Amino acid sequence: MEKEDNIVTQQVCLEKDMHDGELREVEVAGYPVLLVREHLEIRAVGSKCPHTGAPLCKGYLRRGRLRCPWHGACFSIETGDIEEYPTLDCLPVFQVTVEDGKVFITASMKDLASMGRVKPMTQRSPLTRQMVLLLGAGPAALTCAETLRQEG
Repeated sequence: MEKEDNIVTQQVCLEKDMHDGELREVEVAGYPVLLVREHLEIRAVGSKCPHTGAPLCKGYLRRGRLRCPWHGACFSIETGDIEEYPTLDCLPVFQVTVEDGKVFITASMKDLASMGRVKPMTQRSPLTRQMVLLLGAGPAALTCAETLRQEG
């Protein structure tokens, strides 16, 4: 394990030991990380759902999307972004490299310690003079507001 400017690189397993569709919780610098293999790609994301801390190793993987086993939140394994609610936060994503059949994860200590990541929201365009009132709250209102900003 290497530490440099709070960046850690650690071998976590052998590539040949990961099977297609496998969700494996590994430890990097004492923090749990979820290793995901889909086809030939191996990715690493936060191991706990940011909504209520559900163990994502018990979740469901399909077509690049990881679904939480408790409340159904769905995340992209490529970006960690939330794709279906109820959570508002995204998963941290870590760099994976494979060298000589060994799988390494590189991550900052700050990202390893964090359970979730907040995706930056689109800024309101100063050219738009329309005002919209949203009644309600939670993920539906947040998604509505974000979509309205993105669409102008």
